[in-house]
Amino acid sequence: MERVIGSSPVPGTERNTKHLKEETMQDYFNLDKKDSALCSLNGNQAEYNFRTRALTSDINAKLKEINDALVLRNFRVPGLDIQFYYSPDRGKKHTINMSHIKCSDPDIEIHSDYRIRVRQMEFSLHDDLSGSLEVYCGDDWAKDRNEFVNGKRFHRKIDGNSRIVLRYDTHGGNRLEATDDCNRGYFPDPARKEPKSYHISEIERVMIAGLDELLDKIRHTPEQIPVNVFVEPDPEMLTNPLFTGAVFHANLDNDIIQNMEYRDASNNYGTGGTYRLLPYIGNIPDFREHRYSDIVHNGMTFCDIEFMDCPVNENRWQYNSKDSTTKVAILLNKMNNVYVVEAGKTPDFPSMKTEEEKEEAYKLYQVARALSIVPINEYDGSFEKPVVVINRIIAKSEIVVLKN
Repeated sequence: MERVIGSSPVPGTERNTKHLKEETMQDYFNLDKKDSALCSLNGNQAEYNFRTRALTSDINAKLKEINDALVLRNFRVPGLDIQFYYSPDRGKKHTINMSHIKCSDPDIEIHSDYRIRVRQMEFSLHDDLSGSLEVYCGDDWAKDRNEFVNGKRFHRKIDGNSRIVLRYDTHGGNRLEATDDCNRGYFPDPARKEPKSYHISEIERVMIAGLDELLDKIRHTPEQIPVNVFVEPDPEMLTNPLFTGAVFHANLDNDIIQNMEYRDASNNYGTGGTYRLLPYIGNIPDFREHRYSDIVHNGMTFCDIEFMDCPVNENRWQYNSKDSTTKVAILLNKMNNVYVVEAGKTPDFPSMKTEEEKEEAYKLYQVARALSIVPINEYDGSFEKPVVVINRIIAKSEIVVLKN
């Protein structure tokens, strides 16, 4: 679940756009990049919340031991990749939850409070007792591990993919029964002595044994002096003279404005991002080496700039119906997670003969916009069409409603 879904309108083509409701906004982070998420606290205190909502009681008890051991080490254990998410509940409560733990030695992943992988078995169980088990059935784990862990496991047979996964589903009882989903997947082979079912207690023992290994690894790291690792970072002030006296203009959905009025003023919750800077689209360059690869797909608030003694530049590409939005000025009190991008020149769609050509040109245009992202204090004024994008919750006190 991510902040938003939706892509921006393309001049000359039709595209659907969607918003994700503000109440379900979540921001994923690890401790090395926590400031990027926690700058959205805007003066509120975050509460860390360990939760178990599914799986079995014995597995949950072991997960609680792992959580408690991590807390005693301020969540910093060599060899563990721990991800959290920050989730404001309509501005009333600001909680931090653990999203996943990944460890390569032992090879274990805790994906959530209902899904765990221990080496060649991944087990999920929900609070309604629905769940599944996926078991590696290939012959070369070293070769197939990445495909099993990160690839597509479902319907591998009908898709012509290799036979490396067997799937077992619960049916409300204590057993997991093999399924090939009407011959779309692979079924256990008796000649290979592959079982047609597992008892949940049998899988529970495997999971707990793996979690015990993980717990032992954690406990080999010394405990630390306890600190609150989920504190809001210091505000970044505007130091770029190009923006002295500048005002940022945006259009916010009317329901966002209405929600701001109903929310508790003490929480100072205004709005989070709406549209992604770069939608998830195919055939784009690999962003892993990009400085801001972790945020280019986030939902952001897009702003035109009214420089001192100049008219509003109107370079935004994210505009909605005037009937459904309200014009606002955004007077930022800190520059954390505030960037500038180059809107650039729109592709010459009328000269293009096919929809495929238009689609490809627009993809490249979107990528170029995302690649241009630079922190506002580092912007040198060189963009032809600068747009400010804000990748955090904007406080209510930073938003001034204008007359339409």
